[in-house]
Amino acid sequence: MSRAAFAAIATGFGLVLSGSALSQTPVPPKGNVDKLINDILNDPDKRKPSTAPTQPRMAPVEPRAAPAASPENGPINVEALRQTIRPCWNTEAAKTPFIVTITVRMNRDARPLQAIPRDNATYDSDPNYRTVADAALRAIMNPRCQPWPLPLDRYEGWQTLTFNFDPRNF
Repeated sequence: MSRAAFAAIATGFGLVLSGSALSQTPVPPKGNVDKLINDILNDPDKRKPSTAPTQPRMAPVEPRAAPAASPENGPINVEALRQTIRPCWNTEAAKTPFIVTITVRMNRDARPLQAIPRDNATYDSDPNYRTVADAALRAIMNPRCQPWPLPLDRYEGWQTLTFNFDPRNF
């Protein structure tokens, strides 16, 4: 049986072919819906709000600031990171005005495991932005500029890093 024939048959039973998967779409019986609406409109008891106990509400969670630098979790030396990555940065990308944000997952040995641009839509649609982003990705992943100067005993504090590559200031 062809896909089109199967789709036509399946639609008759309330199933819709979505890509290669089937999804059940409920089809309410028409007569019951009209009767239900009439019953609600004609019976004043059914129009009263429910007095069922309400679910307890959770207290709102206040956003937390990033932990402050302290002797036990110490700050990451951003300038040392910049100095480590700078030799691998392509200065030709500095001619464009884009600031590219890159998220980096790190290995415990202070070497990047994965780097991805945050703004995938712009990366996919703008070749100039892609040029800067690719230069940033190459700089981050270049083994010549690794490992990074990070405190190995504090991996939990830097296992994921976010970089804003501004070609004019890098």
